[in-house]
Amino acid sequence: MAGVSARPDHLSARSVGRSLALAKVLRDDPGPVAGVNILSCLVPGMNEAADYGSLAAQVTTFMLPSCMRGSFMQGRVSLIPNTYWGIARQLLATPCDVALAHVAPPTGKDFVRWGSRATLRRLSDA
Repeated sequence: MAGVSARPDHLSARSVGRSLALAKVLRDDPGPVAGVNILSCLVPGMNEAADYGSLAAQVTTFMLPSCMRGSFMQGRVSLIPNTYWGIARQLLATPCDVALAHVAPPTGKDFVRWGSRATLRRLSDA
């Protein structure tokens, strides 16, 4: 996945919850996710940079971004409406081979912020 970076200009101006660089890399070369089952908490209005259902074998999500409507209608996207608590429980209970987490860009001392209630951690400890 060459080309993906944590540079601030590669993140959406509206939210660090969507990586425009990752979406572009996968749109340009969907090979890395071909045949992959993606489980994600994609958010409508925020995660509209790529129709991951058109790139992967199957996507399961808890909310449906409008850009994935076509893939949903074609059966490549499964929608599981759930509460945030239920989503967290399902993510914890689902085995996976690879996990990606979007975090804010590092501070000047190589710390990242995992959320408004999380503490700072060095990148090497993440």
